[in-house]
This record gives sequence, C-alpha cells and structure tokens, in this order.
Amino acid sequence: MSADSLIDAPKMTAAGRVLALLGAFTKGGGRLTLSEISRHAGLTLTTTHRLVHEVLAWEGLEVDECGKYRLGPKILELASTSTEGLRLA
Repeated sequence: MSADSLIDAPKMTAAGRVLALLGAFTKGGGRLTLSEISRHAGLTLTTTHRLVHEVLAWEGLEVDECGKYRLGPKILELASTSTEGLRLA
C-alpha cells in the first residue's frame, strides 16, 4: 500500500486497526514479520509496531526466535470458547 493510499483512506477507529492487524494473519500463512503485518493490514509501520506490542502484552500474539509473529493463546482461547465443537481440552 502506498503512502498516498494511506493518506486518502478513511480514518480507521482504534478497534478497526486492531482487527485489521489480526486479520493480516489470514493472508500470511500464520507467521508474519512486522512489515508483513503492516502491509497486509494497511497500517503504517509505526502504528503496527505499537499495536503489535499491545496485543503481545495481552497474549494475543507471540513472537518466535526469528522475530516473526503468530496468533497467541488468548486468541486461540477466544476461538475455542466461541464454538463448542472446537473447544480445546
């Protein structure tokens, strides 16, 4: 996404930015760099960095030894409690 696209795009709410960040993982094969998250989510790198660290602190994301991010235990817990058939033991 170009800088012009980011400027012309309507301003997302805070919730919209977090949802875009999480939605990026549907496009990236499960493990993404910060730059890949930023690109897939349509967010600036500085916004992505800030939000990723907030979601990491909440345990919604994890980071591996290569610096790639993946969905964390909180997201998996939420998913498993919302669908009876997918409940984790």
